[in-house]
Parts: sequence; structure tokens; C-alpha cells
Amino acid sequence: MEIVVRTKTYDDLKAWLKPDDKIILMSCNVCAKGCGVGGERILERLQKKLEKDGFNVIYSTLAGFTCNRDILEDLKTCPFTAKYFEEATVIIPIACHDGIENVEHVFTDKRVFHGYKSLGVGSVSVKEGIKLEIPFDASLIEKLGIGEDGIPIKDAAAKLGYYTGPF
Repeated sequence: MEIVVRTKTYDDLKAWLKPDDKIILMSCNVCAKGCGVGGERILERLQKKLEKDGFNVIYSTLAGFTCNRDILEDLKTCPFTAKYFEEATVIIPIACHDGIENVEHVFTDKRVFHGYKSLGVGSVSVKEGIKLEIPFDASLIEKLGIGEDGIPIKDAAAKLGYYTGPF
């Protein structure tokens, strides 16, 4: 599983948005959900916060794997969802780096929020929680003090100035 953390705060997101934006919220339902930054509950929570702050969320969706371009292409062309993607000015993907890049590739005419980062691969378990085990950037092994058992995502995020959990 890719280990995904948040790089932005909710205030950063609000500052990036424009008052007249028409927003689509989209979450990966695998890695981002497993890391506690995405999934259906997170989408609902973020939508409520944005609407409470006066932003116009026109659609919210779980996209399965946002790293799968075919799923995104289907969302773009499906008769039920196409109208929302045509109307939207902004997409906020809650996803790994690859998922965010795919959203930009498929929806080239939309502004896409970059608020998440993939640190590497790791594991999730009830007993041990979420752990980063193999970082994509090898220099993080020493910087974070990653041993053979990995490092808890909360510790890795804190050392790097990132965030875990939802907005």
C-alpha cells in the first residue's frame, strides 16, 4: 500500500479556492482511505466544512483507485457524472501522487488541488497501525530513522512537517 500524508492544512485549501469555484471532491478508496486521509466519511466531512464556509461543492465521489486512469475516464464520460465534471472548475483529489497526476491528466481543463504526498510503501494493521516501511526517497531511511519494522506514519509525518488524518 502507498503511504499517503497531507501536505496542506484546511486553511491552505480555503486560501487556494476562489469564491466562485464549482468543486468536485474525489477520494481514492484504497491507499488514501487506508492511511486515514480519504474515504467516504472523509469526503462527507470535508464537503460539510467547505459548504459551511460558503464554498460550492457540486459533486463528491469515491473513485476506487485514482491511480487507475480508466476509472477517471469513466467518471468523465459516464452520463450520470459527466455533467458534474463539465460544470466543475476545481477538483480536490484525496489521493496518492499518482492519483493526483492522473486527475490532472484526465481533467486537463480543471484546477487540481495538490494537498497530499506519497512517502513510500508500507503496511496497515489493527495491532501496529499505519507504517512507512520503504520510502520512495532513500534518503528518508536515515533522516527518519526507519528500521526494518518501519516507522509509524504519524512519526514520519511529524518529522517531515506533514499531517495525518483528514482536514
